[in-house]
Amino acid sequence: MKALVLHEWGGPLVPEDRPVPEPGRGEVLVHVAACGVGDTLNNMRNGRNASMPGAALPRIIGHEVSGTVVATGPAVHDVEAGQSVAVYMYLTCGRCGPCRRGDDPLCRALQGHVGLAIDGGLAEHMVVPARNVHVLPDRVSHRDACVAVDAVATPWHALTRVVRLRPVDTLVVIGAGGGVGVHAVQVGSLLGATVIGIDVTDDKLALARAQGAVAAVDGRSDDVVAAVTDLTDGRGADVVVDYVAAPSTLHAAFAYLAPMGTLVVQGVNPPGTRLTVEPRALVGREVAVRGSRYASRTEVTEALELVARGAITPVVTRTVPLERTEDLFALIARRELLGRGAVVGSGAAT
Repeated sequence: MKALVLHEWGGPLVPEDRPVPEPGRGEVLVHVAACGVGDTLNNMRNGRNASMPGAALPRIIGHEVSGTVVATGPAVHDVEAGQSVAVYMYLTCGRCGPCRRGDDPLCRALQGHVGLAIDGGLAEHMVVPARNVHVLPDRVSHRDACVAVDAVATPWHALTRVVRLRPVDTLVVIGAGGGVGVHAVQVGSLLGATVIGIDVTDDKLALARAQGAVAAVDGRSDDVVAAVTDLTDGRGADVVVDYVAAPSTLHAAFAYLAPMGTLVVQGVNPPGTRLTVEPRALVGREVAVRGSRYASRTEVTEALELVARGAITPVVTRTVPLERTEDLFALIARRELLGRGAVVGSGAAT
């Protein structure tokens, strides 16, 4: 099979011919139809997740994956060859307290990520544990599914589980034109909140508005604190989700939080970033700072169902074949990729 292999953190993706892997006990072999490419995958490639359990090179990266099951290993009962599936990216134990409660991202025995601890989706085939695949609902394409499994499920988790966003709330999404942020705009709108987007290019600001933001604030030129304060009639934002997590975005967000507001940090911050907050500032306005990771398996199922119903539309603005994967990484490096990109293989239902 054709595969792109990472041999050094931050290095090139090397085209290689590899044998098609065979599924072991409890595993399935998936013919990859689509693999999402965004900032998270770029961070994995650059080694920012190299300390995660099991991360090792060489590796075929790619964690936002959909495709068709072509073979199953022994002791696989709930998935069959021929079924279209999407891949859950965390390799969890399924037995610890958090897993049994449905808090899969907080697994106490996390074995790592698909595409870091085991080979991922930038190849024609991959093997994953059967418990890591979700059978796709009707009407969900492979292209949409590979994005929904992460870029839709992640903000769905943040806005329904970490905070319970209400129709009376104002939500600010920082990085609102990016791959996850643009879907946070959609989720916030679906939940009835008033959504304000913040980004730093004209195209991304326009995309945020097109996806449901009532206003878009330009982080390059606008006084962000003053703009959000003005747009909320002086009250501030009830919920802020930061997908950039730079010092400037974090401190500004804390400044324009409304009383009893919550800042949710979901972005991978630049190295060395610190958020310094005086304790009395928390007390005085009764505000909170929360972290949010990936989604649970249940939330991934919910995200796929939202797409099937047409309640959420995955924003995939660029698709390329496997041999042109670097085109997507180049767009990310230039901050020109709107929403998500996807590597689409042969036979993909798009």
